[in-house]
Amino acid sequence: MSVVVIYDISKRWSTTASWVYSSGSLTTLPVGRYTFTDIGGAQGQFPVAGDESLSGISLVPVYTDRNSFRLNPYHRLDVGVIFRMFPKWGESDLTLSAYNAYDRRNPFFVYIDTVEDADGNFTGVQAKQVSLFPVLPSLTWNFKF
Repeated sequence: MSVVVIYDISKRWSTTASWVYSSGSLTTLPVGRYTFTDIGGAQGQFPVAGDESLSGISLVPVYTDRNSFRLNPYHRLDVGVIFRMFPKWGESDLTLSAYNAYDRRNPFFVYIDTVEDADGNFTGVQAKQVSLFPVLPSLTWNFKF
């Protein structure tokens, strides 16, 4: 869903607002894990590179059906102020805007990472969210000639 509002304050000034909402994206996440030790204690396929506490132990994720999890909903508010100029050679305007004005950390994707205690010993795994684009202000000059 998208709601857009444009309000002309005067011939020169306008304000804009755009609010976007979307249900969360579907994703596949592991529901569990199991560990195994390779033959002769050799490191397997899944441990974190350089993690000495997992030497010889492999973590294998267990998945259920594809796209069985839904991320949190996505929404943001974009706002802007436009100042129009009327030079002799054409039209021009300056736009000051902010993308994601209330700085919502929308989920882009989720990954599974290992968790360690203060001594660097493996204690488990944790899902972590990656978000893109915090508040992004911009200044734009548009012109026609």
